[in-house]
Amino acid sequence: MKLHKYKQVCRLTFFGYDDELRDADYSFSKRNPLSGAGVLYDTKLMRFRFTSINGVDLSNFAKISIETVLIPTIEEMTGDNTANVTNILTLRTSSLSSLNNFDSHNNGNDKSLIFYYDIVDGNKVRFNNNSLEHFFNFPVYKQFIQNGQLELEVSVGITDTNNRRLTQGGLDTFAITFIVYDIEEQELLLQDTPNFNKSQLKPHASINNGKNYNLNNL
Repeated sequence: MKLHKYKQVCRLTFFGYDDELRDADYSFSKRNPLSGAGVLYDTKLMRFRFTSINGVDLSNFAKISIETVLIPTIEEMTGDNTANVTNILTLRTSSLSSLNNFDSHNNGNDKSLIFYYDIVDGNKVRFNNNSLEHFFNFPVYKQFIQNGQLELEVSVGITDTNNRRLTQGGLDTFAITFIVYDIEEQELLLQDTPNFNKSQLKPHASINNGKNYNLNNL
């Protein structure tokens, strides 16, 4: 029998100012959720490339966890006051998992939701995960490290539909760290386990008309 034990294989950290699409106009968009909460979402696509890490080959059972994430303040992201910006922020990605997923926000058509937060009083959001083995675990496809690319989609709720609120450079202070885990197979040896043979097994008995019959004699 084999025991699957997970081990940390690498840590990946990405900073907003390294966003490959930082100044690309096409990386900004608006999203209108089908669930209809009366709020549009200003969205910024962020792309990070990293050199494939030598010696890290993932299995089909690899997982990834968010260790820490820092979300800028709304004022930093939008460059103005918060009058037309809600406190709701979502972080999504299509880069981590090859599994199908669903959430009701856009009737299952969105990328995978990996972080959701209500920014209190416009302050920075700091998240530290102290239970990586149980919290924020996502499957990751086998070629993730070799492909060397991660895309994140940051969305901020807005009530002003006329102007784009997220700004170029508004996510420069964004930071996120992932830890990648994979299985480590170990043979599970059972000590002091008796060996059974056929002569030790008692045959079943059948009761018929009040008499016991040994099935070996039938």
